[in-house]
This record gives sequence, C-alpha cells and structure tokens, in this order.
Amino acid sequence: MLVWLASYPRSGNTFVRIVLNDIFGLRTRSTGAGDAPVFSPHPGVIEAVGHVDDFSASPDWIAHARASDDIHIVKTHEPALTDDPAIYIVRDGRSAIVSYYHYIRDVESQPVSMNAVIDGDVYAGSWSEHFVTWDPLRRPQTLLLRYEDIANDHAALIGSLEGFLGVARKTSATRSFASLHTIFPSFFRKGDDAANIAEAEPYMPRIIERHGGVLRDLGYLT
Repeated sequence: MLVWLASYPRSGNTFVRIVLNDIFGLRTRSTGAGDAPVFSPHPGVIEAVGHVDDFSASPDWIAHARASDDIHIVKTHEPALTDDPAIYIVRDGRSAIVSYYHYIRDVESQPVSMNAVIDGDVYAGSWSEHFVTWDPLRRPQTLLLRYEDIANDHAALIGSLEGFLGVARKTSATRSFASLHTIFPSFFRKGDDAANIAEAEPYMPRIIERHGGVLRDLGYLT
C-alpha cells in the first residue's frame, strides 16, 4: 500500500515520521532529493527520522508500492501525485510561514525575505494554496492532523495513525522534542506556535490578505 505523508514545510511532517519509526517500526521515503543532504551531516538524525531514501516517484515504483502488502509511506511537500491514501498535516499558517522562513535561511543557507515566503515565492509555494490543492477535508482516504494536536497529545496521534494505517504499535515510547533539538538545533528549532505568531505580527496584514480565508476556515483566525 502506498500512503502519502503530506504537509506544507515546517508543519510537523518530520515529527510524524519519527513517531512512525519509533512506535510502529515504519521507515519512510521522501520525494525529491532534499532530506538526505540535510540530515546526513548530523549524526543520529537519519536513524531517528527513519529515512530510507530520497526518490523520484516513477510510475513503476508507484505501481509496485500500491500492489505491495507492506505499507510504503512517502513524505512530500508537493501537490498530490496520485489519489492514494494520505496523511495530511496542517499547521497555523502564521507559524508555518515563520518557521519555513528560518529553515530556508538557517538550514538551507539561502537568502529569502519573509514576504517571499508569505507570497509563496519559494519551493513549496503558498501555504494556503498547498492546503486547498490537497483539500484534506474532502479528499477520500485522508487523515487530517493538526500540528497543535500532534505536538500536545502524542497518545492521540499514535491512536490516529494506528487506526488509519491498520498497524499495531511495537512500543509506546518516542523521542522528546528536547532530544531532537540537541542533535539538530536549527532544524528542530522551537516548535512554538506562540513565538512564531508573535514574530509574524509585523507581517500580519499581508498574511491575512494572502491566507486569511483558509486561516479562518481552519479556526486559526476568528
């Protein structure tokens, strides 16, 4: 079975991969060629994430994964390639945009402005367009997870994954955010929505103009 693990960048995707690895023994792949170069210089990260490889989603591989009795989970920040089952993670766009801005600057060492991330002039595009494109509220066979829930209630996250994937947990213990921060501080930066939203305050009119509709639909703005 093929399952997409999708999100806009910096929305908890990597943490869910760690839970899948730690709790269920499920290792994951990712689309593109971005994870291995980022993780490899930091000992222990690839093992913690359960990263198998970066790959090109060829039709032959997709057909193989679909026909397999094993679960093949592929992390992606891109639009859906197929209509196979998916886990979609959403984070308050105000926080995700700020976190992605820091990721591009601090991890990828690329110059970028906050306005460029707000406007979607970056690899992953626009936060709100990404959500609308995946349409996880109406997409069949899709489990929608919220960042704030997975960050605060690990037991509920594990139960949701267990039910959706139909797999049994092997253990109940997973790594803490503090331990992850220790091995890769600039990647596992804060995990703090309140701090990110406070940092976004000067840009709030632009964020609301670009993303206000989806933020309101999801209950992040009243």
